[in-house]
Amino acid sequence: MKIPIYGGELKILILSDFKAIAKKHNLILEGGEDAFVFISAKGEIVMCLQKDYINPGLVAHEAVHVASIVFRSRSIDFDPFNDEPIAYFIGWVVDEVYKKLDKESP
Repeated sequence: MKIPIYGGELKILILSDFKAIAKKHNLILEGGEDAFVFISAKGEIVMCLQKDYINPGLVAHEAVHVASIVFRSRSIDFDPFNDEPIAYFIGWVVDEVYKKLDKESP
């Protein structure tokens, strides 16, 4: 999906395990991950969530990683005195994850 305002692409993957995605993208995982974020060779930000371990805290945690990648790659400094931009962005990421989960649930 297109990232609003800041540009770029975010891909959210809900997976049973990470073996295939790790192999496809030559990722080295330590094992035991419930989720992770990486940048694909195409430049997409990819959030991978393990289906059986998704919870609001995990989604928020990974959303912060996504926000960090987006802000850092666009030379946007986090301003603790004006945290609205990052708060809105993290809210958008979390909303998108839960929209995807709603679509995939029976």
